[in-house]
Amino acid sequence: QYQIDLSGADQFIQEGDSTYFWLSIAAVYNGGLPDEHMWGWTTRETYFLPDAVQIINPGSPVSGSSYEEGETLKTNWDCAFELLSDLAEYPYDFGDAPDPDYPTSLAGNGAHHYIWPGTALGEETDEEPNSVGDASFAWDDLENLDDEDGIAFHDTLYDAGSVAFLTVTAESYSILNAWADYNGDGDWDDFGERVFIDMPCIAGNTNLAFNIPSGATAEKVGMRFRLAPVGGLRSTGIAIGGEVEDYILNIHVTATAVEEEQTEKRAPEEFKLMNNYPNPFNPTTTIEFLLPEMAEVKIAIFDILGRHVRTLVHGDWSAGSHAILWDGKNDRGFQAASGVYIYRIECLGHARQKRLFVESKKMMLVK
Repeated sequence: QYQIDLSGADQFIQEGDSTYFWLSIAAVYNGGLPDEHMWGWTTRETYFLPDAVQIINPGSPVSGSSYEEGETLKTNWDCAFELLSDLAEYPYDFGDAPDPDYPTSLAGNGAHHYIWPGTALGEETDEEPNSVGDASFAWDDLENLDDEDGIAFHDTLYDAGSVAFLTVTAESYSILNAWADYNGDGDWDDFGERVFIDMPCIAGNTNLAFNIPSGATAEKVGMRFRLAPVGGLRSTGIAIGGEVEDYILNIHVTATAVEEEQTEKRAPEEFKLMNNYPNPFNPTTTIEFLLPEMAEVKIAIFDILGRHVRTLVHGDWSAGSHAILWDGKNDRGFQAASGVYIYRIECLGHARQKRLFVESKKMMLVK
């Protein structure tokens, strides 16, 4: 365990955000990694970085308490960091999207996962020293093993502006992040391209819904899915455990500029969370919500004591009227007990710079 104190002159602030400080640490081992070592991050009990976790065993992460809005900031916050190696000879899984159009290779800091038993996305994990990807998003299928078996789309072709459904197969309880290049510009950095943000997935199959924006212009959309024991992943960089899989999503794009303008005019005039129906229900109910503009949307279920039960949606959704289902189960896949529950929607603007809308309503599950 080491303590590193940074003087004011050595600190640097994330551009555009005066609250995040970053520390980069590299460790070099002579003759390879030692037989016994700790992988992961260490933090204090209360910390400022919202994505900090403690990983003693990569398969058993323990999340700490996230920073609460309004909490007094102090000058000495513990910094969380990973002690890892990016040497190619260690067992990694890489994506298959074509590099350098998409960040895939080790040199480009492409998404790569240190392979840890029991944390796979699907049944197969392909160990690779590196990846360059290819236009078919199937580089490792051609070079080694076809391990894209963790994501199953329910259809082969989707309309722009529709809600799509897929099934995630996880070897253990994990967190999913995903991105889609809807405008075909070769990155996943644009607002509206974050498909899933820290979505819990049970061991086995988890059904998820996501929104394909009406303004999507690419007919073949490059998608990246990253499953890991912990959340907070980006479309690039290293992760401990889990797996990365890249896919092509086929979209039927027919809207003209005039049609897109008409669609925008038909968008709801305000944010609104509708009453669920049926209510009371057993075990499934529908939740509708209205968006006048694109937003990062999170819809979660809580019990009457305020304890989190299930995250139904967390990702970018376009303007329009949308509906999702709750099957009465919690994030671990178990059926919730009878009683009163609260469903809550939170909508954030581009880059989370503004909270656009928050509302909660009650519903009753009866058996």
